[in-house]
Amino acid sequence: QDRLTTTLTARLDKNENFNALFSPALSLVYAKTSAHVWRIGFSSAIRNPTLADQYLYYNVGRALLLGNVSGQFEAGRDSMFTLQSFNVYRDNGLQRSLLDYFNVDRVRPEQVRTVEIGYRGTHWENVYFDVGAYNSWYTDFIGYIIGLHADFPDIGAAPPINLQVYRVAANATEQVTTQGVNAGVTWYRPRLTYTFNYSYNRLTSGADDPIIPAFNTPRNKFNAGFNARDRKIPFTDLKRVGYCMNWKYVEGYDFEGSPQFSGPIASYDMVDAQVSVQFPKNRLTVKLGGSNLIGLTPLF
Repeated sequence: QDRLTTTLTARLDKNENFNALFSPALSLVYAKTSAHVWRIGFSSAIRNPTLADQYLYYNVGRALLLGNVSGQFEAGRDSMFTLQSFNVYRDNGLQRSLLDYFNVDRVRPEQVRTVEIGYRGTHWENVYFDVGAYNSWYTDFIGYIIGLHADFPDIGAAPPINLQVYRVAANATEQVTTQGVNAGVTWYRPRLTYTFNYSYNRLTSGADDPIIPAFNTPRNKFNAGFNARDRKIPFTDLKRVGYCMNWKYVEGYDFEGSPQFSGPIASYDMVDAQVSVQFPKNRLTVKLGGSNLIGLTPLF
């Protein structure tokens, strides 16, 4: 009865550096009326390693950032040892048996499978809701691993030479999952609209997985605002003024990038605002606004 829409897609990707990968998707959308729509979907996708993940060779002093399309440290070629074991090695008479060696497979495309459910609808004729929740399962999540490489003299407990720290692009060895919720509500009033939206995103990786995942997403963030139009110019009957304001909040999170650009980002909030005046005879609208004008959090 034209209430259920089913969409099935199939996609095949092939990159000259990687194997062909298949990513299907399926969605079901049910709308008994246009005012209430339910959806459920399964999707899959791939993300090829960036050019930096594949080919980067950049010495930043503290470490050498290394792309990993060629698999320099994969099994059978060469290996690295962990920073923790190197500290133990230094503190215990330079005994090479204390070094913990490991290999890193060449970087592969990241793959994800996602299930999402959601609802959007209008209630009381002027309130609009859009709510959704998802769970994603990542295979070969792309991040990086830090290790050391050195040459050792054949004589006894001699110190290493050509010691170098590497940050190597790598894939997670265990499955990585993300969960999230997105919710939005819009309330329409005569010449005035209120909006609010919220998102929650959480990543879980294997406790024993050595990868450092570059998720770079705050767990909680929201926006709240309003938009007014056709308001009176003060001391007149001319309804030509509009104004809007939006308050956004982002919870602090850890940003993983290059060694010199990694670290915690503190929670913050900011306010955007704008005022506009219309001049109908001249077909002109004058606007004055600003972004990130002030945050409430620093005040407290």
